[in-house]
Amino acid sequence: MPLFKAIGSRRFSWYMMLLGTCVGFPLGVFVYGWRNYPWAMLPFVLASIILLHPVMEKDVPSLIGADMLKEPRAYYGLATILIVFVICIFHFSK
Repeated sequence: MPLFKAIGSRRFSWYMMLLGTCVGFPLGVFVYGWRNYPWAMLPFVLASIILLHPVMEKDVPSLIGADMLKEPRAYYGLATILIVFVICIFHFSK
């Protein structure tokens, strides 16, 4: 049972998100090409990682909790992720 608790923890989920980002970036450059990749979103992705890291690094059993909702960093990180989605939508809708 401790394995399943570890998989559902916030820290494990955060590491999986970081792994997905680290794998997705070079894969995206490979798929879309060096010139067609939406480079404007990269600073916002890095900013969201920097903002969310102290909040997501906590070893608690749930992904979203009351402690996370009290942190302004969580809202700023969410806002930067939404900016990334908007940039991607406008970039790939051309």
